[in-house]
This record gives sequence, structure tokens and C-alpha cells, in this order.
Amino acid sequence: MKLSNLIVLGLIMSVGYAGGTTKPALDIPLEIEKVDNNKFFINIAGGGSFLNIDNVLKENSTFSNGALDDEGVVGEIALGYRYSENIFTEFAVQRTMLDIADIDNIYVSANYQYADVFAKPYIGVIIGYSKLTWSEDPSVVILHKDLTSDGVTYGVQAGVQHNFNENWGISGKYQFLKYDHTTDIRDSSIEHTYGQNILMGVNYEF
Repeated sequence: MKLSNLIVLGLIMSVGYAGGTTKPALDIPLEIEKVDNNKFFINIAGGGSFLNIDNVLKENSTFSNGALDDEGVVGEIALGYRYSENIFTEFAVQRTMLDIADIDNIYVSANYQYADVFAKPYIGVIIGYSKLTWSEDPSVVILHKDLTSDGVTYGVQAGVQHNFNENWGISGKYQFLKYDHTTDIRDSSIEHTYGQNILMGVNYEF
């Protein structure tokens, strides 16, 4: 091929490429930046608590008013962390207030959430520490003056969350917690064996 023909061919290819009719031989893919969904959040909640109490009352023994109270008010504050859109954990401090006693719980939970719905349901497991403290003697014949009982608590929870925007949301949940709180009163006793909590709360993610 003559030199003049090569020059003409080169010009034609250059013009065709500049006009977009010829694709480059090499396509370089663009890297898409991943969005980090990991977030901390705070939850403040309150509601009602319903307790199961077993008691043994011997003859000539009496319980104080409110000693067998099986319903109370529960409040909770929790710090959580979302590992992904489906997995999150919580560290929570919780108090159940009864007539003449309080139950304080400190626990952690691991939860799985179904994220692709308007109101996001979740289920989780709980383990922690629980302490019952009497503010008054539950009986006039109390065996000893150590009016506390503590131990491990564990259980399950199920709830639902809805986010209004990127930061704010509301939540509701049900908890079942196993207790082992026994108060001895001479030949009698009061045992708090488990509790059920229903809580409504507000979430703030950051």
C-alpha cells in the first residue's frame, strides 16, 4: 500500500473515532463506592411488666401489702449497633418498679431483623444480670435483713421498628425474661421466676 493511502486511511479512522462511531478497544470498568450502613443508635423505652410469683405461706406468717405485686412499670435505655441491615446488638439498662421492690437488669441482646418491609420486625436472644431489691420488708417476720437477690437472667424478645427518616424512628417489643429471685421469710418464701415486658420506645441513629 502506498504511503498516501496509509495517510488517508489513518485520517478516516481518526475522524470516525472522534465522531463516536468507533469504540475504544479497551473498556475500563468504574469502581462503585460501597455505602457503609453500620450505625450506632440509642433507644429510650417504657411500658408494663407482668411477673410470675410463686410463694409459700406457712401458718402464722403474713406478707406485707404489695409483697406479691405481679405488675409494674418498666423503663429502659439502650445503646445499639447495627452490623448490617439485618443484624444488630444492644446493651441495655432496665428497671421494673413494683409496689415495694425494684428489679434492675443489665443485659445484651443479639437480634435478626427483616429489613425489606415498611415496619421492620425482628427477633432476638437476651442474656444479662438481674437484681431484685426490696424497699420495705416483705414480711414482719423476715428471716434476714439482706433484702436483695441477684443472678443471671436470660430470655428472648420480638419487636418491630419503623424509621421516619435517616435518624429518628419508633419501636415496640415484647420480652420474656427468666429470673431466679428468692426471698426467704422463715418458713415462707417469695420467688420471682420470670417476667414479661411490653415496651414502646423512640430510636435515634447516629
